[in-house]
Amino acid sequence: MNIKKYAAVAVSAFLVTGCATTASQCDPAVRHNTITNASCLFGGKYSERQAGLEATIEEERGINESLTQIHTLLDEERRGISKNLSAKQAQYGKLNRSLNKLISQIGSRSAGNAALEQRIAKLQVKKDKVLSSPSASGARKQLELNLLYTEVDNLKKELGYK
Repeated sequence: MNIKKYAAVAVSAFLVTGCATTASQCDPAVRHNTITNASCLFGGKYSERQAGLEATIEEERGINESLTQIHTLLDEERRGISKNLSAKQAQYGKLNRSLNKLISQIGSRSAGNAALEQRIAKLQVKKDKVLSSPSASGARKQLELNLLYTEVDNLKKELGYK
């Protein structure tokens, strides 16, 4: 009779251990004892685990979709900045050529006039400084080039050119 009591206690202990399993402990890839397997199977723990994993996958898909959208927006922004930069560089080149032409025209007409040649040399130095400044922002360079262009234009008007 003692053996029956011990067997009953042992079976009860196994059953209680089986009832205490959670969905995260019910991994079909891992071998468990018979009681734990029965508890996972009949207690619906495999289904709970599967539902939890599917929810995690859906959450990860949502995050991935958001990251993909952000990446697309950043890529569009980068392309827009690149186009804007190309346009600014073309504008700087055009303004630079225009300034060079204007300074050259004024310089050729001012040969022998030391004061005028000195003003033209200063303008040339300013232009070179503005264009070679790597730290200035695009807007800052544009402003400085426009101011320089205005100075050259004023000099041209002082000399009576149109």
